[in-house]
Amino acid sequence: LACILSLLACRERDIGGSQLPRAEVPYEPIPLQEPTPGAARLRFTGFSEFPRAGEPFGFAVEVLDARGLIVESDSETQVTLQDVRNLNGVAMAFIGGASVRRASAGIVSFVDLMATKAEEIVFDLVDSSLALPALRDIHVLISPNVVAELEFKAQPSSTRAGETLSPAVEVLLYDRFGNIVPQRAMLQLLATGGLETAESLVFETEAQQGIARFSELRFTRVGS
Repeated sequence: LACILSLLACRERDIGGSQLPRAEVPYEPIPLQEPTPGAARLRFTGFSEFPRAGEPFGFAVEVLDARGLIVESDSETQVTLQDVRNLNGVAMAFIGGASVRRASAGIVSFVDLMATKAEEIVFDLVDSSLALPALRDIHVLISPNVVAELEFKAQPSSTRAGETLSPAVEVLLYDRFGNIVPQRAMLQLLATGGLETAESLVFETEAQQGIARFSELRFTRVGS
């Protein structure tokens, strides 16, 4: 019992008495550097719609800071659309729209651009002050518009009743800008050799690369 009381007394002294000083680790705050405010780069956001020949389209460019956030206070950055060319490197130009646009709330908007030739076009976007890295080799595919004109590639030839026309009749499909339009085509033919022998035949085929090929045309009556 005396030993137990002695141990308790020692424990009580340890709790209530003085304790060994704790080792203090020196603390040095690490300074956090904020990114430099203001414009740091441009970002192309894509086209507002799928461009077709002869129809206006547009796109937007964002002005970003070093953190990748839009600089909403920016109304000074000017971006130039330049070096417009096709895939063969031939220089060309968009119809309509301004080639130089100024930022508004950190967004540079290009609108009302247009091209009449259906092809893939490449262009660059450059900060007019050259302070920001340029956006190079942006591609846009201009697709044909709706069919507006037909043209025979291979004219119908003379044949005998009941035999297939050879060579096959081929028709090209164009939009109003002269671009070949690859879509489904239907051709209606009227063969007459007098009022009593008139017949109307309708043939339908799928156009491949803008060429509708009617390979099974035949007539059973004599006429022109």
